[in-house]
Amino acid sequence: MMAIKKLLIVTVMILTTSVDRQMIKNVWGQLPQATQQKQCTYGLNTVQNIIGDQIPTIVLYENVPIKEYIDKGQRKRFSIPLPESSPITITVTPTAEITWRVVFNNTLTLASYNVTDDKTLSLSCASAGEYDIFIIALARTHIRVSYTLTYDQAPYWPYMNWTSPAKIRFQYQPKRLQLLLKWEKSKVAVHEIQYCVSINVHKPQQSLCQALGSASKSTCGKFNLNNMLQSTRYDLVRKIDTSRMNVICTGYRTQQMLRGMRLQTMYYVDVFAIHTGLNNFTYLYGSDVVWFNRTRPMQLVEGKTSVGKLSILGGMSVFSFKVPMRSSTNNFQLFLTPCSSMVDVKIIKDKKIVKSINNIFKPQVIRMNGTRPGERYVIRVIDADENPWGNKVELSVTTKKRFQNFPTPPKSLEVKEVQEYKTCNSTVIAWNSSLDIRDVKYRIFVIREYQEDRYLDNIKLTNYCIVNSKITSHPQFHKVYCIPGKKSELQNFTITGLSPGGLYIIYVTASLGNGKSFSYQLLKIRTNASCANGGGRGSNSSLNISSKYAKYNLMKYEIFGKNWSPSDFSNDLKN
Repeated sequence: MMAIKKLLIVTVMILTTSVDRQMIKNVWGQLPQATQQKQCTYGLNTVQNIIGDQIPTIVLYENVPIKEYIDKGQRKRFSIPLPESSPITITVTPTAEITWRVVFNNTLTLASYNVTDDKTLSLSCASAGEYDIFIIALARTHIRVSYTLTYDQAPYWPYMNWTSPAKIRFQYQPKRLQLLLKWEKSKVAVHEIQYCVSINVHKPQQSLCQALGSASKSTCGKFNLNNMLQSTRYDLVRKIDTSRMNVICTGYRTQQMLRGMRLQTMYYVDVFAIHTGLNNFTYLYGSDVVWFNRTRPMQLVEGKTSVGKLSILGGMSVFSFKVPMRSSTNNFQLFLTPCSSMVDVKIIKDKKIVKSINNIFKPQVIRMNGTRPGERYVIRVIDADENPWGNKVELSVTTKKRFQNFPTPPKSLEVKEVQEYKTCNSTVIAWNSSLDIRDVKYRIFVIREYQEDRYLDNIKLTNYCIVNSKITSHPQFHKVYCIPGKKSELQNFTITGLSPGGLYIIYVTASLGNGKSFSYQLLKIRTNASCANGGGRGSNSSLNISSKYAKYNLMKYEIFGKNWSPSDFSNDLKN
């Protein structure tokens, strides 16, 4: 019976060894070729052929502890196939005295312990490869072995929850095959945070350790982050290799120029923050994807509005327009709308600048004379605020006297509140009429604000490209008025149904009724807090501003002048 029992135990051990070794080989065969390299030939306590198939192998899985019983003098081996670099923490808990060690890639002994209670080996950045845990029992014992892909010795940083993902901004230079990366400094520990950037064409990186492991040509190397921060922080320009992972440490700099970019290629860019005051504590600071390609001018089509992003070419958007062969005029008009920034416009013909207009901050009509059918013009819209991130421009073109889809805007797009007629629940606003002879319709949007120091989300007072549906779907949207335009040089309207002391944003648009419109400037108002005595001298009737005063106002100031007073047309209110 004893012989049969021993035979069964040996058979089970052989079967277990074969199955587990095959599982390791299957996992190892799926690793990238870069990680399937020769055994390490250097390092402390280097040994050869330390792993033998004669020892039973148990494959470990993350966060799945294994419990085993070991007799005195018996040996056990647990294997961890790590497909890519990552932090790792290995924990062994015995009930009696044992000796255990961790061997990397069958050659390099990473640690060796003689313990009677639980012991942890934690690596902040473990290279991809095979980790084997050898255990020899010095007495009968139960053991518990587990591992996690974390670094349990990371320092505690109470401000970690205060950090927010940074937005990575790009400036394209496709002619030079260059890309400039920029990001904002960390809001916390600004003098102790340094940065490293990883860029590759395969996938985003979750940690700096993962990026360094993918960039390393040797699975036996140890990463010295301090040396990297010191050696690469002065590399203002770095040529990258698109075929592999690239890791660049910029130190305290928040920008990096990359050369050697490949056209029609998608790159994964990750920025990592390193807290040098906390033993190089590292976390993912920002991540983005960029499609690098040569940008062609956007073709302008008559009757259609084109939208260009100023960030595509590092603060510039390029359009192209070919004068139709059947055009009966020798000119064309551009309707330019800078959404939320000041721009400069250059019109180019045959590689020569034929017209240049600077500091455009509101919708404007640009007229180009002396054109001929078949000529092609390039329109460059350049950001003049040096802050192109997220800013856009809208551009329309026509060879006719007026634009087909929207009315002609006035010289001033300012909207004014008539303070003299403001009450606790109403107010009167006025604005310059469109210069178009066609019937113009106006929309007046009213948005309620509950905090004085906060504006409507994603809307600025200088934004001329707000979508109407975005306003009506906003949770603080109050009401909208649709009114026909009057044949006068000034329009006015009385807004009612407001709350005493309420803070509101007024937004006015003009259109021909076909959905296309241009926007006036946003106006911020506050009603009277008290309704005593009517809350003011206002009335709920419409205000008729005399065309004589409107003409005077437009001629002298082009906008509502500084000396403008409602008393100048108080008689119109009585009528």
